[in-house]
Amino acid sequence: MGLKILIDGQQSQNLQVMWSVDGQGTNKNFFHHTFSNVIPPAQSFALKILSKAFDGAIWLLPGNTQDRPESNHNLPLYEQASVTSDGQRVQNVRAPYQVNFIPNPAAGWDPANSRDLRVNLNAIPQGTVLYTVTAKRMSTTSEEQVIGQLVTTSPFVASEYEDGKLFFQHAAKRWRA
Repeated sequence: MGLKILIDGQQSQNLQVMWSVDGQGTNKNFFHHTFSNVIPPAQSFALKILSKAFDGAIWLLPGNTQDRPESNHNLPLYEQASVTSDGQRVQNVRAPYQVNFIPNPAAGWDPANSRDLRVNLNAIPQGTVLYTVTAKRMSTTSEEQVIGQLVTTSPFVASEYEDGKLFFQHAAKRWRA
């Protein structure tokens, strides 16, 4: 899942989260699994090989170690935490190591449902809690803190723009304590 966070007068901040690089098989329920910016290692042989290639490619990115993600299993949050919603730079950035989007089971549908995703999303009423968002401050702790909810404020709208033009740039800077 990708979230585009608009910042007044600046480029947007983009957040990508997922459940697993292996996917969820034949389960069609988008709200079945928790999404996170810290992703478990691949399980399939082919994806394990691809994962090693991505890890090697990280070291080819420009800049120093702090300018690169620590691994392909972590989509860092430092860049998103370094600016406020009105475009001001944060002096002492305190980014969470991990955020989790825990789905509301009531927002989901039958895992065997074969309708178009957009049709299923359109059936979700305005005001529905889609996800409860939790965060872990450090990589070494298991304690999660609820930091918010993702709630629909209008009906879903499918558009040519979102399907063909909307772009989510990945963060580059690694997480810092």
